[in-house]
Amino acid sequence: MAAFQPWKQWVALKQVAGIEAVKTPDGWRLGYCLLRKSGKGIQLEKSQGGFHDLESLLAELDKNIPLRLVLNGSGILHRPLESTSENDPGTLLRKVLPDANAEEFWVFTGPGVGASLVSLCRQSLLEDWHQQCTAQGRRLIGAWAGPGQLNALLGNLIELPEHRELGYHELQITDHRVSAYRTLPEPVPVEALSVGDQIVPGELIMAFAAGLSAFFPPYGPEIEALSVEWEESEQQRIFQFAGWGILLFFLVLVMGNFFLFEHFDERAAELEFQENQQNQQTGDLKRMKEEIDLAEAFMTRLGLLQPNTNSYYADRLSASLDNGLQFTRLEVNPLKRKVKQGVEELSFATGTLQVAGTARNSSRLNDWLAEVRDLNWVADVNILNYQQNPDIGAGEFLVELQLK
Repeated sequence: MAAFQPWKQWVALKQVAGIEAVKTPDGWRLGYCLLRKSGKGIQLEKSQGGFHDLESLLAELDKNIPLRLVLNGSGILHRPLESTSENDPGTLLRKVLPDANAEEFWVFTGPGVGASLVSLCRQSLLEDWHQQCTAQGRRLIGAWAGPGQLNALLGNLIELPEHRELGYHELQITDHRVSAYRTLPEPVPVEALSVGDQIVPGELIMAFAAGLSAFFPPYGPEIEALSVEWEESEQQRIFQFAGWGILLFFLVLVMGNFFLFEHFDERAAELEFQENQQNQQTGDLKRMKEEIDLAEAFMTRLGLLQPNTNSYYADRLSASLDNGLQFTRLEVNPLKRKVKQGVEELSFATGTLQVAGTARNSSRLNDWLAEVRDLNWVADVNILNYQQNPDIGAGEFLVELQLK
């Protein structure tokens, strides 16, 4: 037994058309049953009879639907046999036609062991139908002659009396097997038959059985040309399944790439925005640093960044005051005005203190200046102005101290 291959359930046959062709005195009469296999089982999708040629019948079916054919009527020989366990086609052929060439006939019985009815068909007739299907661009995956395929239905899916006429077929049934068969010259009107849970037109029961047999293990003669068609049909389904799988894979891959692209595109836009912000902030920072450097240089030039000891200087100078000496103004880094080429320029005298005040007399002022010159943070002392003010009875002075 072949190992179970789970992948085959995905490429198994899903749809097939069973076709019956009956050779009557007025020509061929054809009909079909279209079956589909799904999760609900095998369903009869549609059926139709009354066709006079294969071309008009195939016009009703999609070109991708595989076909299974059953032939009856003129040209098909049927012989009942006593129940036997012999299934060898050559032996059965010799029982029916002792002098027949086994290479010219196909022998058909039915599923199961033992033959009660043998149907013979010339190989050239099946080859002709195969060529017709091929010419129409259709794939014929199986063929049969006679009513033997009904044996798979009798007693399992359908109950028929011992004698029954169905369309062009007159059947004799024994122990749930067709034991005798005759093709009628004219069809007999018949009601629909209940086959399992399906309602099948009675005159198309042979076409239904032909289509149904495609979903079960093959039985009957191995017709090489049709076996090739079956294998090619299976390979086609595998190719289609693989094609859809590959297409789905690449679709998922493309969608994944699309979403990744969207993600990274948004991320790139976000990073670009952040980079622009950082560049702008870096530019702002650079400009601010330049402004700070300019301000620092300006303040350094003014001496404003040196340690602030103004309060210390004021405290030390105030300690030397008495009733004979008073300050009226103390100015640190006093403002100086210079006129250069007719333009007044302003600057600060850094490292300088200007002290204005009153002295009782010049002697007291000189004594105080001597004390100031001795201070360790004073580099030089200059008297910028001194004059007596009779209104206050004291001298007014302006002294400049150069700091170390």
